[in-house]
Amino acid sequence: SRLIRGLIALLIRSFSGQTIEVVRKINAREISQKLSLNVALAKSRINGIENIVREIKDQVERQIIEKNEQTLENENLIDYGSEIAILLSGGVDSSVALRILLEKGEK
Repeated sequence: SRLIRGLIALLIRSFSGQTIEVVRKINAREISQKLSLNVALAKSRINGIENIVREIKDQVERQIIEKNEQTLENENLIDYGSEIAILLSGGVDSSVALRILLEKGEK
């Protein structure tokens, strides 16, 4: 669906090329409010955005644990050209989003 593609694109833009400190400060609720998504989308969609942001931030924290934080402090951590995290609810929208990403060659 176009809606799901748009939401994924917004999240990719929010995180792409960001440093650790910026990623740590990103707040899904603030993103939703600034873009007025909380007015336009159902609560379940907002929850989905929050879950995806939380998972991305958790992955960044795991990377920090695995590597030396000093060498990563100013390094861009997220390269969405290679891998994308998506939470699947089992519904049509998330399934379509996954299929679109796979068709585009994303991992």
